[in-house]
Amino acid sequence: MASSFLALVHCGGDPPPDADPDADAGPDAPRPRPDASAAPDADGRPSSRTEGPGSRFEPLYNVRNFEDGTEDVQFADLFQDTKLRIFCRIREAGSSEHRCMPFLEEGFEGFADSSCSQPAVVLTGTPSGITPFANLANLEPCAPRIVRLNALRSGQAYRRDEHGQCRPLSRDSHYTTLPTAVPLSTFGAFTRTADTVVMPRERGGTKLALERWRFDGEDGSFQLAPPRIVDVLRSAEGTVHRTMDRALRFFPSSARVRLTSHMFAEPTCTTPVLQSRPNDPWACHADARRTNIASRAEPIEPGCVGWRAVREPAGDPLQLVHRQEQATCGEAEPVFFGERLYASQPLDEIPQDTLVPVARTFVTTTKHTVPGSKLDARSVLVTSADGLELEERGSGLFLSKYDVPCTDDYHSRSTTERCVPDVPRNQDYGIFSDAACTQALIALLNDDACAPAKLYRSGDGSSSDLFERPTGAPVTADTFYRSGGNGECTPFTAQHDTYVYLARGTPVEVPLAELPRLFGRRLAKASEL
Repeated sequence: MASSFLALVHCGGDPPPDADPDADAGPDAPRPRPDASAAPDADGRPSSRTEGPGSRFEPLYNVRNFEDGTEDVQFADLFQDTKLRIFCRIREAGSSEHRCMPFLEEGFEGFADSSCSQPAVVLTGTPSGITPFANLANLEPCAPRIVRLNALRSGQAYRRDEHGQCRPLSRDSHYTTLPTAVPLSTFGAFTRTADTVVMPRERGGTKLALERWRFDGEDGSFQLAPPRIVDVLRSAEGTVHRTMDRALRFFPSSARVRLTSHMFAEPTCTTPVLQSRPNDPWACHADARRTNIASRAEPIEPGCVGWRAVREPAGDPLQLVHRQEQATCGEAEPVFFGERLYASQPLDEIPQDTLVPVARTFVTTTKHTVPGSKLDARSVLVTSADGLELEERGSGLFLSKYDVPCTDDYHSRSTTERCVPDVPRNQDYGIFSDAACTQALIALLNDDACAPAKLYRSGDGSSSDLFERPTGAPVTADTFYRSGGNGECTPFTAQHDTYVYLARGTPVEVPLAELPRLFGRRLAKASEL
């Protein structure tokens, strides 16, 4: 969420820094809102069916124009809080309420001096510059602790380790000794109710149902949240993954788990750490559609990744972990908000044939986009034999000629942003299939779509050059060769569990002109469209 929030905020301009979060944030006098059941606009403009303004909160739209004539206008899942003069999103805020919450820096309680006597709030990274607020690390995500960051400093900060010793943190830490607690009532409240508005291609089935929520602000603003798929038998939300038999199935899972290679549970760095990342922010409500099932990735074959449904790790999450660097086990570090880490343990597997099969396709749409000569817009459509049909309300841009998704980004040979394909990068340059180092290979990270993109990026990390993917089958030998600077051809063991290797042949480069330039991007209110 953070990266997309930052991108949208920066494209719309930074919010003024002088808003007073301690001012009374009670309800403003509401004004009539647009009818949520009104018909959608026919020209691709956002309609009032899924969001609307009030006297305090204005929905914002991400507007993009490209040189090929494409115009894309989509709700940014973002509101402008005209009282606090900040951008915000409707999110859970505690165990029984929803509020329009701003982007929050992540921080924890540390100290500003080497004796750990001067308390400070220390940020976990570099300040974004777009928000005056931070959330303090807290293993209970349903009880946020928000502070205002006053008089931030940069320099050495400290924290007590598990033995109570005062330990230095980075010399480039960002911290404040003057934080101000910010009550949740500062941010506008929204009431959640069941959404009864019927949209095209949004129909639940007998095994996979749809859950819809509507959020109404005290000022008259509203948002209809995108529907979520619910496994009826397990009463759980989840996501679609490819199982180890290559079929697509609905996983009623709440998180993804993986075994880390650099974090450990104890000071000797012998027990690895299992990392559990939620698919969505941890649900706080008593009616949360959540299970103790997680998903774990595993290679099926070169170029194709599958998933297994497993039980989530048991026991309490770790509060401190150790990192191993250069064979040295480091001091204990805190676990930050939004991440749950556990000591390594066996995880029971859920039989894949108990998961509901689904189909997932892209459908061309003009609901948000006027297509141009080189770009078109597509939405994801998920269906199942039990009657489920769900087309995502948002859509993404595709390069029509190459059938690959793209997004506005900088290209290394362009001074302006273009619609640059989101495709794999060649991970290893200078590798060959033969001992004479004459048959060049490319190495691409395995993909869980198991449907190779038609393009790939150059292996030069500073280059955005794009090439057509070779059409041959993956090269599956156990040993490949790497050309050294002295002209030697050295063998190494292939990593088929991580990469798919392809014969490079004669590279066919994609001309820069095939990537339309971005002419304009802005955040706009509905009245400004």
